[in-house]
Amino acid sequence: MQAIVGAFAPAPVDVGRTVVTEPRPAELDGEPLAGRVVLLGGPDLALDGEGSRVRDLVAVVDGAWPSPAGRDVPEQGSGALHVGAAQAWGLTVGDVVVVEGQEVELSATWEPVDPQDPYWFGDDLARTGQVDDDHGPLIVDEALARDIGAPFVRWSVRPDAAEISPEDLSVLASGAESLRNALRDVDGVGVRGLTVEGDLAPTAATAASNLATARALGVVPLSVLVLVTGLAVVQLARLLTTTREGQVQLLVARGAARHQVLLTGLLESSAVAVLGAGLGAAAASGVMQLVPGGDLVAGTVLTVALVTLAGVLLVLAAVASLQAGRLAGGQAVGDRSGRARAATALATLVLVLAAAGVAWWQLDRAGSPLVRRPDGTLTTDLVAGAAPALLLAAAAVVAAALLGPLSRAVELATRRSRSAGSHLASAQVSRHLTVYAVPVVLTVLAIGATTMAALYAGTSAQLRDDLANVTEGAPLRADMTRPPATIEPGIMPPPPMDLTSLTEIDEATLVWLDENARVGDLVVPLTAADTRGLDAVANRLAGHRSLVPTGLDQLRSEDGGEMPVAGAIEVPEGVETLTVELAVDRELDPWGVAYLESLQASNEQFVEALTSADLSREDELDPREMTVQELEQTAASLSEPTGVEIRLLVRDTATGVASMVPGTPVVVPGLEMTLDEDELTDITVDSTSASDTVHFALRPGRGVTIEAIEVVLLGSQQSHFGMGAVDWYLQNEVRLRLEGGSQDLLADTAAAWGSRDAMTPDQAADDLAERAANLEEGPFLRQLVEVQDDGSWWTTFESNHVSVEPVLDTDGATWTLQSHHSMTEDPTEGTRLTIAPGAEYVRPPNLGGVVPGGGVSDTEEDAATSGPRVPVALTPDAAAAAGLTVGDTLELTMSGQRRPAVLTDLVPAVPGRAQPQAALVDSTALGTLLATTQASLPWPSQVWATPAVPAEDAVAVLREQPELRAVTGPDSVTVTDATSAARLVFWVASAGAVLLALTGIAAVVATLVSGRRPEVAVLRALGMEPGAQARSRAAELAGVVLVAVLLGLAAGWLVSALVVPELASSTTQPGRVQLPAVLRLEAGPWAVLLASGAVVLGLLSVVLTRRVRDQALDHEYREEVR
Repeated sequence: MQAIVGAFAPAPVDVGRTVVTEPRPAELDGEPLAGRVVLLGGPDLALDGEGSRVRDLVAVVDGAWPSPAGRDVPEQGSGALHVGAAQAWGLTVGDVVVVEGQEVELSATWEPVDPQDPYWFGDDLARTGQVDDDHGPLIVDEALARDIGAPFVRWSVRPDAAEISPEDLSVLASGAESLRNALRDVDGVGVRGLTVEGDLAPTAATAASNLATARALGVVPLSVLVLVTGLAVVQLARLLTTTREGQVQLLVARGAARHQVLLTGLLESSAVAVLGAGLGAAAASGVMQLVPGGDLVAGTVLTVALVTLAGVLLVLAAVASLQAGRLAGGQAVGDRSGRARAATALATLVLVLAAAGVAWWQLDRAGSPLVRRPDGTLTTDLVAGAAPALLLAAAAVVAAALLGPLSRAVELATRRSRSAGSHLASAQVSRHLTVYAVPVVLTVLAIGATTMAALYAGTSAQLRDDLANVTEGAPLRADMTRPPATIEPGIMPPPPMDLTSLTEIDEATLVWLDENARVGDLVVPLTAADTRGLDAVANRLAGHRSLVPTGLDQLRSEDGGEMPVAGAIEVPEGVETLTVELAVDRELDPWGVAYLESLQASNEQFVEALTSADLSREDELDPREMTVQELEQTAASLSEPTGVEIRLLVRDTATGVASMVPGTPVVVPGLEMTLDEDELTDITVDSTSASDTVHFALRPGRGVTIEAIEVVLLGSQQSHFGMGAVDWYLQNEVRLRLEGGSQDLLADTAAAWGSRDAMTPDQAADDLAERAANLEEGPFLRQLVEVQDDGSWWTTFESNHVSVEPVLDTDGATWTLQSHHSMTEDPTEGTRLTIAPGAEYVRPPNLGGVVPGGGVSDTEEDAATSGPRVPVALTPDAAAAAGLTVGDTLELTMSGQRRPAVLTDLVPAVPGRAQPQAALVDSTALGTLLATTQASLPWPSQVWATPAVPAEDAVAVLREQPELRAVTGPDSVTVTDATSAARLVFWVASAGAVLLALTGIAAVVATLVSGRRPEVAVLRALGMEPGAQARSRAAELAGVVLVAVLLGLAAGWLVSALVVPELASSTTQPGRVQLPAVLRLEAGPWAVLLASGAVVLGLLSVVLTRRVRDQALDHEYREEVR
């Protein structure tokens, strides 16, 4: 253990120990139990042991947890068996299991609280209780586990969450990677080998990556804060120069030198800036002490404070130098026209817009501000990362540029107003643009930054939740355990349980998962389910957006159009037994008899040809003996009984699972051939027939439909190869009638039924007419044998025989199948013909037909390329990797079966799949397609459901079902959130922007109160009431700020639409599906910040109103004595 701790030093870790036995045989009451049991024990699983985690790891289903004392009786211990293993073996609490002579009394059954807990290392046995022949685990005292065979010791390493620091993450990742090598030379490690597994290394690496992501992404909101701070300082410095311009002019007029004006201004500004920086640094240090690890960043706080102070002093010095130089140089009145200011403003606007455009172009091109270096570390593309800040700055500059035209337009609109207050307010805004530009710029930046922070926080959090919902799949999920395969003739096997029969379940659907499915040659994880049911139970994305497209349940034709819904036969409700009345007629057609009668002449020609070629003497072969032998063999073969078997593909309507149910075969007697040995050309073969009623038992209380009917002509015991084999001329007519509850089920089907291997009577009309005409003329068949000089020979036939493919007539309550020759080259294989709704005959190329897609119709290749196609939905990454676009055809391989498919939809993700490449198909459509080729879906992998009661109650009920394993409820999937730190920084930046905006507005209020004092006296002298002056002044400020707020909201939404989706999606981990980011506002903090700003703004308006009113009431003020 010390070696393990040392491998992770200096990162703090907790190391646990568990003893695990190899699978061992077990007995109950002296009888061996089927399979083997795995035992485990350790301190973590002791109820009262020091450091026990049993309450966090396991949930007791029945009984009480075994005592840690464990073995008061030396020959007997106590243990807890996994509930899945107990159900499989039929064990209950109190039973005594014997493992290698050690008696263990079962005191409890249990299941893991969270099967995904790292403690279980993803062990399927701990999740389900049974894997093949292995059962368990059986949790016992550690000492007892050590006595069973040669057990393994498993050490689990967990980081100490209370002590770990960010710098330890990389140490954990590298330590986990190198642990195997570190333990190889440690004394005590068994020679059987060392296995190191688990997800600590990738988890630590992911956490380190998330930390690096958060740090790199944090540059974006910090750039916004830096920009807002810089612009606020510039605006306040300009405001200061504007308000002090009169004083500076007076000092210059009285003889003050430039350096005197500059020095005094710098000293004054520096004193205030240093005081503010000191107070800010002290406040930041105090706040950091309240968060974990805050004492480690004291140096960072001081550095940031000094850099900020230097930046503020630099701005103040630059602005003061420009003012001092301009005024001291005699240019105090040189720009009364405002042209220089206008040119400067235009240049600023152009530069800011150009910078914002370049930054946004870079972000849009890269798709993320995060850049991965060659060594794998993350950094920030500063140009792309500055896009949000520069776009907000551009919006603020545009708003400032619009302030003049807007105020002038309002001034003109209110000129004819009877109220002087509104016109005066708009006129004063026009005259003090340089002052009011300060609150406009700062307010737009503050509102824009706050809105962008709220949209980023809401969008990134929603993206995280969407990814968790997609990965989870549905609120309730459980693995399906397949019962032992038992196929009994005429008995429908039990289908999966219908969860909707439980009152705790609202909706449920079965799901098939295939991790090794293929789209063409590309391996793609596949999910199959009834898409309507899946849409009802699957988790949805934000905005109630479904991931399940419509139309996947419709098979597509080869030209891509939707095919009519297949009309399965619905069995009436309450019917528990189906009966099939089966009748079979069998005969050898006239051409078969002609073939047998031509054997004598054929053999005579054959012997003559051999003799003529000196390949045989005439006395070596006797044509008559050869003919008699062949006819006797044929007679024996024809006399053998054969059989016909009817199989029904029955689908359980509640679960959608289909099962092929074989019926009891109907035995057909053999054909009796009469031979006159004196006249070998006089042969008769009598026909034969058989009939019987075949019963199929259904599951009581379950609705079923019949998806397909399979007719199997059982093969003969002997085979005759070659084109002349008599089997080619055997005719079978099979008539079947299906009844359920005294109702003819074949009389009126919802859709036309057919077969890919049998023609309809209309399709066979020409062939049958030609056959009938030839039969009327008289059947003839002659064999010609040609012998080559090298001794080889071949046989050719001259015949008027017409080969007719099987004919299926589904008109009426009795369906008829006529087979005019053997459908396989080897008669021992028998013949299978599937009848299904919507199936159509395809004439093979060797009979003059053309099979779409190429190949022979009854081959696997043709089944995978022609006929109806199953619709498939792919993720964009899967479609791109396979080189497919919507409408393209493809081959889909699931469970080893290749079938034709067509790409109909692109979906952002597939429910239950976190991989970027995934596929989704409808199980009903796929099952219908498989039914046409004598195949069906395997047993479902999982069942997904939604609860009708509180989720925890539904989970408890599902865990009691013997057919279910590994039941999980809502919120069972967690997704690492690399954006939480960035969201916090965004909120801090927006709060700082609001605070700076309010500070700027307060500075403007103070400036206007002091700077426009003479104006108040003039208006009072002109007769304007004090209250009217106060309201007019408040209207100026409120109007300007209101316009700025509206522009800021518009700017925030517009900038967010441009940058937030990229920022939110940039933190998705590699190998995870990329979901679309939809803008979502986190309204709580956003409303709090705006409301706080509104309250402070209201207080400033009240202060402004009172000050102006007090000034208007002051009759002692004189401008000339100030």
